[in-house]
Amino acid sequence: MLAEQIDVCAHDALAIDEWKLITNSINAYMISESIYAACELDIFNTIEQLDIPSLSNIANALELNEYRCSILLMCLCCSKLINKNPKTGLYCNHSAARKAFCCDTKSSFIPFVRFNHEIQQKGMSFFLNALKSGKNEGVSFLPGNASNLYDRLAQSPGLSELFHNGMAAYTHFGPKIVKFKEMAECKRLLDIGGGNGSVSRKCLIENRQLSAVVIDIEDVCRVGKTESAEFQSRLQFIAADIFSNEWHFEQDSILFSHLLEIFSFDKVTFLYKKAFDALPIGGKLFVWTIIANDDETGSLQAAKSSAYFLTMASGEGKTYSKKTHIELCQSIGFNIETIYDRSEYDHLGLVLVKQ
Repeated sequence: MLAEQIDVCAHDALAIDEWKLITNSINAYMISESIYAACELDIFNTIEQLDIPSLSNIANALELNEYRCSILLMCLCCSKLINKNPKTGLYCNHSAARKAFCCDTKSSFIPFVRFNHEIQQKGMSFFLNALKSGKNEGVSFLPGNASNLYDRLAQSPGLSELFHNGMAAYTHFGPKIVKFKEMAECKRLLDIGGGNGSVSRKCLIENRQLSAVVIDIEDVCRVGKTESAEFQSRLQFIAADIFSNEWHFEQDSILFSHLLEIFSFDKVTFLYKKAFDALPIGGKLFVWTIIANDDETGSLQAAKSSAYFLTMASGEGKTYSKKTHIELCQSIGFNIETIYDRSEYDHLGLVLVKQ
């Protein structure tokens, strides 16, 4: 049988579109590598600042010879982040590159590119191991002995800073949490796994009547307190385990923002039920989460995120579909007040009410 299969393969040539499909998929890693190199060499700002962004001028500015510079520019043209004028031979940035990379590093998308290169991609080389073992094998390259990514990072201050800076950049440039108009009816918000409080701060700015409590691990809460000093009268940070500790903070509303996708379906169910029990009658649960499409065939962002949660973050999470979230919430007893469908960004917002 094996000999027959090999013989068939040997005589069944790939069509050109089939060949391109395979090679483009296999070679996609080069896009990420070239973007990282471009950011470290500051090529996007260089192109923007040069009066004549030719190969020779870009190479001189980057202190590379034309041979090496031409290879990087070719890779970036494949990514579409840089374009080359076929008539003049001059290069220009795509508007996306200009917005994401042509600014001060701290306010650009570069911190996420660095996080992706130094942590995410290195950990994802253990994807096969994670598929076989069912564990987040990708944390094994990080120092320490904690079982999950976040505790491992907490043991390495430099890597922890790299992670938090990367996540802050993603939050700044990524799909913004919707403005929940229903939050105007709330007084005290409990932000579960709220990180450094960036989402809570946004909610407080939009709702002057609101105060908030962020629950997260100690290392993250420490960062949040520092970054939220101007909100200290309205924003509190509590270091606690979101699963084992009680949620008793006189809240009339709860927020799950980019939280549920980290965990298994059983733990997601547990968190929805815990929120239901912790809310008063009429209390609201706000959900903002990345989602897969209903038949779980995409998108690429949803697939990559799911693989990352398995391999790196927790060894158990994935992006769930809109249908899954809605059916689960209704089975627990929540009434769905509003659905904010942002499927074009692979995101979903829900406002749920305890009746």
